[in-house]
Amino acid sequence: MSYENSAGLGVNNQYGVRDTQDSAAISGGVIEGGGAAKDYVLYITGDELSTSDTASNLTIPAGSVIVGAVLEIVEAVTMAFTTDDIEFGTAGSVVTNGVQFNDTDGVVGTYAPASYNGTWAAGSVLAADTNVGSLLTGTGSSDGKMKLVVTVRKV
Repeated sequence: MSYENSAGLGVNNQYGVRDTQDSAAISGGVIEGGGAAKDYVLYITGDELSTSDTASNLTIPAGSVIVGAVLEIVEAVTMAFTTDDIEFGTAGSVVTNGVQFNDTDGVVGTYAPASYNGTWAAGSVLAADTNVGSLLTGTGSSDGKMKLVVTVRKV
């Protein structure tokens, strides 16, 4: 955290935790904002992306409705095949309950999902607190950094 004390004049400012967008263990959190919508963010590296359904430390609360999701590849990810898909969703059932980003090729850019499935589909309400997981269809990836932003409305 950053902290400022302006030369003993009684002015103290605390700037909060700095967001470095680095991931050590598939990190994430909430982007605070006004209104009923919240953006949840998940940072992940190409090395952390796995062909196994892997849980993160990000949880979306029960009663939330997924409004949208966007994947940003911040630094190029080395993908084994150009047809590999990156998926995010409910840990343990990412394929059936999540969002799928088709053929990203690991190229820097912003991607919209090809599909929203199961409990992440339009109009579905998450019945329980939902731990977010990730999955790579294909044979593997390395390097690079990604950021998933999931917008939800709390019912």
